[in-house]
Amino acid sequence: MIAPDNCRGHGELLDFGSDLHLRNRFFVPESLAHPAKLHLGLLHWIVEKYTSPGDIIADPMAGIGSILYAATLQRQVIAREIEPKWLEIAYKNASRIMHEGGLFVGNMSVGQHNAREPWGYKADHVVFSPPYGNEASTTPNKNRALLYRLEQKKISYSSRFARLAANPTDGSMSMVAFHYGNHPEQIGHYRGRRYWKAMREIYQHAYEALNQGVMVLVLKDHIADGRRVETSPQTVILCQDLGFVLVDWHQRKLSQLSFWQRRRKEQGLPVVEEEDVLVFRKAER
Repeated sequence: MIAPDNCRGHGELLDFGSDLHLRNRFFVPESLAHPAKLHLGLLHWIVEKYTSPGDIIADPMAGIGSILYAATLQRQVIAREIEPKWLEIAYKNASRIMHEGGLFVGNMSVGQHNAREPWGYKADHVVFSPPYGNEASTTPNKNRALLYRLEQKKISYSSRFARLAANPTDGSMSMVAFHYGNHPEQIGHYRGRRYWKAMREIYQHAYEALNQGVMVLVLKDHIADGRRVETSPQTVILCQDLGFVLVDWHQRKLSQLSFWQRRRKEQGLPVVEEEDVLVFRKAER
C-alpha cells in the first residue's frame, strides 16, 4: 500500500502541452464551454499505459465526453453524465468521433445517469475526473453575477481582462465562470462533508463496477483562504478505506492556467500548476 504522504508525484512531471489539435479534430466546438475537460494528451497516455485494445473503459461523470476519445484507440467506452446540456454535446461528440475515427473506432455508449446511484454495468477500467468546482469557492450565483459584469464590461482589471470582456469565447468563459450545471444532484457545487459523502458513494459504485483493471482519477488541488487544500491525499485515504490499493501517483504540469490563476500568479499569490493522476486497483481478497 502506498501512503498518501510520501508518494505524490514520484517519477517525472508529465507535460503534454496543448490538446487543442486533438479536440478540434474529434470534438464539436461547443465542447470548449465545459469548465473541466479531461486533457486528451493525458487521456491518450493513460489509455496506452494501463489498458489494452478491446477493453471497456467507463467514465461515470463524463461531462462533454472527453473519455470518448479512447474509442479512437480501439477501446470500448461507456460515458455517463447527469447534466442534460453536457450530455447533448457528448452525443454530438460521439458522432464526430465515429466520423473522424475511421473503421476501427471502438463502441461508444452515451447516456444520462447519476453516478451516486447503482451503475448497472461492469467495466474493465474506470477513468474519470471528479468535480472540484465548489471546493474552489465557486457558486452558480457568483457565476451569474460574473457573466453579467462581463456583459456590462464593468471590470477593468487589465488589458487582458478587457479583451476577454470585449470578445468572450466558450473556452475563455468556461475558465472564468467555473460552473458545472444546474441539475439538483450536481455534486460539483457541493462543499465539505457533503462533497466527500457523495464521492464516497461514487467510489463505492466504481469498486462494484470494476473488473480486474484500474480506476484512474484525475484530480487537482485548490486554493482556499490563501492556502493550498490537498484533495488527492484525502481521496487516497477514502478509496483505500473502500478496498482500493493505490499503485501509481503521477502528476501532470498544467499547460494553461485559468484566467484567475494567471492573475494570482502575477500578484505573487499561490496557485496550483499541476494535477494528480491516481491509479488504483482492487485489493486482493
